[in-house]
Formats: sequence, structure tokens, C-alpha cells
Amino acid sequence: MKKLLLILLPISIFLVSCGGGEDELQPVNPTGTNLTLEQVIVGEKWEGNILGFGEIIFELKNTGELLTYDFDFCNGFTISQNLGNWSVSGDSILYTYYTNGLQIDDVFGVVLSYNSSEIQIYYSANTTSICSVNNLSAVPCTYVPDDGFEGKLISMGADDVFDNYVVTSAIANIDTLIVYIDANGLFGINDFTGIEDFNSLISLQIDAWYHSSSINNTQLSKLNSIFDQLKQLKIKDVSVGSDLEDYIPNLTSVESLYLDLKSSSGNSYSANNILDLSNLVNIKHLTLKYYDLRVGQSELNLTQNTSLESIYIYQCHYLYINNLTMHTNLNYLRLNFYESYNPTGRLDLRNGNNQNILTGNFSISNPNSLEVCVDNVNWSNSNWSSNNYITFSSCP
Repeated sequence: MKKLLLILLPISIFLVSCGGGEDELQPVNPTGTNLTLEQVIVGEKWEGNILGFGEIIFELKNTGELLTYDFDFCNGFTISQNLGNWSVSGDSILYTYYTNGLQIDDVFGVVLSYNSSEIQIYYSANTTSICSVNNLSAVPCTYVPDDGFEGKLISMGADDVFDNYVVTSAIANIDTLIVYIDANGLFGINDFTGIEDFNSLISLQIDAWYHSSSINNTQLSKLNSIFDQLKQLKIKDVSVGSDLEDYIPNLTSVESLYLDLKSSSGNSYSANNILDLSNLVNIKHLTLKYYDLRVGQSELNLTQNTSLESIYIYQCHYLYINNLTMHTNLNYLRLNFYESYNPTGRLDLRNGNNQNILTGNFSISNPNSLEVCVDNVNWSNSNWSSNNYITFSSCP
């Protein structure tokens, strides 16, 4: 039951009570005629401490059954027991049931006094029990079938028990979520169902936690519903299914994108098409690792991403960049091209602010030379690092 989430619910509820008491309750007279006990008690759900049953929720149904209930905030009331058929005789609530073919008539409780919202029931020689109408009702909940995902939410205090549901209002204001998807690791997550209700989420990190792990397209489609609100997305040490490039263009609000796509076997992600980042006009930080273009040499076009402050490309097969001349905010640039061949032979980095790029590191892992056009050749040679296949040049 979602008992721990009461403080999170922005609704007014009438809390029930039950316990010993000496105050006498008087019958009410709302219509000018005193209501009988049966008229007051039947058809309402009451919560109280009943001798022989303990603290329970019970109802004398209009259809004749005496029922007890369980309650949780996601599913509401569910029948716990059908005790039998009820009857009221004077001040006594009776019920009849059968066992081994024999009819048993028993006393459920003796009512000492009552009104429309409370009944006072005999409990012992010196104690009475005040039972109240239970007016609780279910609230909107989100289906979270994955135990790893729900376990993460429990650890964050957004849930309290493994039952495949979380109160929606408890996750509505979560803005940062770090989850792990390895089945052998803490909070191993295989299904992101439920993340579509994280309406305030702006930072999501999916981390394999140094274990080999994978995520398929079905799981990515769960994330698709929140991609347009994310400002930070980090996928680390995770092997993703194919067609990742179908989802990335939806990151229209992202400011930081970190994709480390090494598979469990140590291989790079095999892409069908080059990533289209043209819609990511607000992106400031880009990290792309182990991205393998199976379609062959292609340009990562960053001409629309002029707000970039840092770019880190590592072990990306057949990928190259041509032009960064409009990226005047750059302060970190690390480019490791793997089996890459730029058909122009050049990367133009003359943005007029090369001196602001405090970290510059350039390398190619195969003997295809690359000319990097810079603002000042001497300054670049003194402040940046490169391997033997990179040449800094003024590029006339």
C-alpha cells in the first residue's frame, strides 16, 4: 500500500480513526426523523478496531454481504473477505456463514451509539472502539512493471513497495534521474515503461555501471515520449539497438548529449545513418564514443549547433567533421577519428577564438592526414596536442 506517499498527495482527505473512547455519540436527525442504526451503517465503508478482527475496513452491503477491504492509493478498495450475510438486531450487527455444511450465526459488533460519520462499538468491559466512515479514494498512478525501475524510485522515496505502480504525483516533479540497466547490477532496468509520466525530467543518465549491458529499440521508444523536454541525456557503457539516430533528432531542448555506445563485446555501435543533430540548436556539450558508421565515410554536420562549448569525439569509425568556424563558444575540443577519411582533407577551425579552446586534442588512428585550419599556427602547436597525421595550418 502506498501509505508513505500521503504527504505527497495534493488532495484533501478525511483521515479515519479508531480507538478506545468514553464520549457518548448521539443519533443524528438530519431529516426530522431519527435514523435507525441500519439506515446509518449500511452502504458505507467503515474503518475501526473490531473485536476478533483487529483494525479493518468493513461494509454492510445493500446486497446483504458483510465485506472487509484492503485499500491502497493506486487500486482503491479491494475485497479482502466476504464474511457472510449481515443482519441488524437492535443494537447488534450479526452475520451468518456456513462451515462444513453448518450454519453459524455470530456477532460482529454491538453498537453503543452512532451518528452519520461515527459508530461506537463495544470492545471490552472497559473499552469502546470509535469507527469512522472511510472516505479515501484512489489517485492517478503510473504503471512501472520493471522491478529495477521501481526499486530505483523506492530508493528515491517516490514509492514504498514493489507492486508495479507508483503514485503519479510522486514522480511529476523529479527533474534528474540516474538509472542502471544491467540485469546483474543494482537497479538493473530492462523496461522504461512509466518514464512517460516524468513530466519535469530534464536530466537522464542511463548507465551500465561498468557492466556489459544492452538496451533495445522498444526501450528507446519509451524514452521517446520525454526526449523533447530533456536538457541532459547521458548513455554510458551501454550497447543500444539499431536506429538510435531515429530518436536523437527529437532532443530539441537538449544542452548536453553524452553517448558512450560500446557494446558488451567491446564493439562500437553500428549506425545505419549519420546522426542528425540539426534540431539540437541549444546543445552546448557533445560527447560521442564508439559510433561506427556502417554506411561508410560521412560528415557529422554541426553547422546548426553553434552554441557548442565542448566536443569530444572518440573511437568513431568513418566519421569526420568539416567546419567549426561559427563555433565561437568552444573551450574544449577533443577529436579522435578512427579509420576516418575526410574527402576535403581539412577541418576548418578558424573561429576567431581559438585561444579560448583551453583543451585541444586531435588524432587519427590510420594514416590519412588531416589539415586543421587554425587562427594561429604557432599558438595551436604550443597549446594543443596532436599525432603525426595532424597538421595545424593557416589554410590559405
